[in-house]
Amino acid sequence: MTSTDVDDLRSYAPGTNFCVAVTAIIGPRHSPGGEMFQFLVCSPSWLADELERNEVICPQTYMFMASFNYAALERFVLKRIAHATGETWREIATKLARWSDWEFEGYVAARPGPSSDGATGVGAASFRKPNPAQ
Repeated sequence: MTSTDVDDLRSYAPGTNFCVAVTAIIGPRHSPGGEMFQFLVCSPSWLADELERNEVICPQTYMFMASFNYAALERFVLKRIAHATGETWREIATKLARWSDWEFEGYVAARPGPSSDGATGVGAASFRKPNPAQ
């Protein structure tokens, strides 16, 4: 796991008030490479400060730790990966995206021209257009 916020996440020692962006590269077993799953790891005191500034916080991709501990975080993430099962990588990745921001969430394979579901494009990929009625 890495972070764009700190140079060395393994030795990160922020004290009691922190919120750090973390990226885990996760992929299918026995395949090279992986895909990015991102989340924030924050302290309860950071949350308390945020709640003083904001009435509502929606923490889908947040994890909370009383003090930052890389080994404990790694064990937690590995356990979540082990419990995400499915017949395809997409099924597994979709389960992992319940607690993280998966780089391919919302990805739709390209189709020439407009389609009934709002996806358009020619080429390698396209993304669904938001439906204003929802």
